[in-house]
Amino acid sequence: MRKAFIMAMMLLVGCGGGDLTKENYLKINEGMQVSDAELILGSHASDDPPSTLGKGSMTWKSGNSSVTVFYDTRRRITGKMQSGLE
Repeated sequence: MRKAFIMAMMLLVGCGGGDLTKENYLKINEGMQVSDAELILGSHASDDPPSTLGKGSMTWKSGNSSVTVFYDTRRRITGKMQSGLE
């Protein structure tokens, strides 16, 4: 089932990952794996090292726009924020 979801996401955004757009930002949901966000936004994110509690964040930047996702110890997204997307 998970493979089918990933394949569907790849078809939606293209095999190389997507652009930093509000549309793609809205596709990111709590509970998704960080790897799913990478399929949507692309793999060019800065990964802030997890804290001692195992929680971390990843940020994608393009010009004046950015998207940050926060994740738990299982690398499941627990929150997100964006700046500059219209």
